[in-house]
Amino acid sequence: MIYRKTNPVGIDYCIDVMQKDLYDRILELWSLTEDQVLSYPKVYRVSKTEGDTNEALRYYSSSSYLSHDMLLDNKYAVQFFFLPVGTSDYTNWLFHQDIEIVFYVNLTTIKPLITHRADTEVEFDIKNNLARPESFKGIGSCKGLPGFNELMDMQPFHSFKILTTITYD
Repeated sequence: MIYRKTNPVGIDYCIDVMQKDLYDRILELWSLTEDQVLSYPKVYRVSKTEGDTNEALRYYSSSSYLSHDMLLDNKYAVQFFFLPVGTSDYTNWLFHQDIEIVFYVNLTTIKPLITHRADTEVEFDIKNNLARPESFKGIGSCKGLPGFNELMDMQPFHSFKILTTITYD
């Protein structure tokens, strides 16, 4: 299932294009059905009270945000969403925004024939299927992300993030 923003502009348009392309590539790459993949567009780092730790929240409806959707749900083989990092830079009439694409993957569903922990294989599959590989900056752990729990990165699950830069006008 893919949740997309209606009539996106600016960075949301770029995320929408990347999200749809990545979603389609994941379905094909791992021979998954739409009900095995869950994808959200841009989510937000929100602190509910001053000094509180951040949560990753997705916009739901007028002044309503949900956090539970940003946590691992074992009924999906793959979940992913987009989380902006810091502020955007503006140079040469273009904005540049670092984005973390956060993934929660069930390794045994994705790579059932591999008998070892297939975390690196899955990370490289994703990296090699980015629509714009020139924007790729690295792969990292989800530790420290809002709502992250150590169990979200224990077999059969793997949590990781791809850091990329989106350029838009």
